[in-house]
Amino acid sequence: MRMSKTNIEKSCGAVIFESRKKDAKVLIIRQLAGHYCFVKGHIESSETEAETALREIKEETGLVVKLDTKFSQKTHYMLSNGNEKENTYFIAYVSGGKEHMEKDELSHMYWMKPIEALGCITYDNDAEVLKQAMQYRKAPW
Repeated sequence: MRMSKTNIEKSCGAVIFESRKKDAKVLIIRQLAGHYCFVKGHIESSETEAETALREIKEETGLVVKLDTKFSQKTHYMLSNGNEKENTYFIAYVSGGKEHMEKDELSHMYWMKPIEALGCITYDNDAEVLKQAMQYRKAPW
């Protein structure tokens, strides 16, 4: 019996906080497809997960961030093409750059209180990543 092999598409990104303050706002993007989520993108060739996250954040938002790779959460789901999608998220803190939005990918960028972000994130698995990030940061909602 032949088993069909599912291809796995891997993306990396981050839950981006405006600062290290406990009450810092989090960045939520709205993709052109209408989904509210965190910045992420596909791994390219020999990139590490952290390098991918840093590149995607810079490309999509213009922001330079410091990653906290001690926090790492993965989400999995099936795509309409039959492939499995695996996203790896870190925590990131803005350290520089000039904020702009990549209009080929995003329709909006919002800085929100985490509790507000939780209410608008499209997918439950992304909402769970935010919950885990807040718990990791020991930050109040």
